[in-house]
Amino acid sequence: MSREELRKAELQKGQYEQIGVAMTCRSYTEYEQMFQVSQTVKGKVLDVAAGASSFTAEALKRGLDAYAVDPQYEKSVNVLQEEGSNELLQAREKLLHAYELFNWETYGSLDKLMKLRERSLTMFLNSYVEFRERYINGQLTLLPFADNQFSLIVCSHFLFLYGKQFTVDFHERSLHELIRICEIGGEIRLYPLVGFDGNVYPHMDELEQRLFELPVTIKRVKVDFQFVKGATHMLVIEKR
Repeated sequence: MSREELRKAELQKGQYEQIGVAMTCRSYTEYEQMFQVSQTVKGKVLDVAAGASSFTAEALKRGLDAYAVDPQYEKSVNVLQEEGSNELLQAREKLLHAYELFNWETYGSLDKLMKLRERSLTMFLNSYVEFRERYINGQLTLLPFADNQFSLIVCSHFLFLYGKQFTVDFHERSLHELIRICEIGGEIRLYPLVGFDGNVYPHMDELEQRLFELPVTIKRVKVDFQFVKGATHMLVIEKR
């Protein structure tokens, strides 16, 4: 079955099943709500698997020392614009057919959500051109950074959300890598903790246990944001 046939089959089932990893276009405001980020953040901030989100673009305008990393950043701005636009079209179609699976209180409507996504994509593309050195080509589980570099690391809608596509070992190695590049006293914040089906990642307890002997404190923190139903918490890892 082709990719297009699989996509149509998903829509007919009324499910939001992602094939591959989406290049998302989320805004600074959404990150504020997901990760409880404020302008009082000190030190370097890193958005991991950032895609076409405008968090870094807007954070730079607010005076934060922000960076983003993603394997997409080896591409030209023109390619990213085309792929981002295509991703938005596919996301709109999927959301339309799986509307009831999401909590629309945050956005109000699908049209409002898509306008926000389009704005975020535009801001990202402009920043990608202007501050190219802030957008670094790299991916988990091996990031191109030295140890203890960042005071705050965020990762939106990648780890745990794609639990069916990536193994427990991949998640563990990814968390080890994020801990490695986080400075002592810094934090890693991950959201959401659920898959596309709204269920908490089934190996979460196991992962936390695997990190037990590392110099970290792990907690699940309730957030004032929910789009995927059941996505009410973020994982906070503080490096001691």
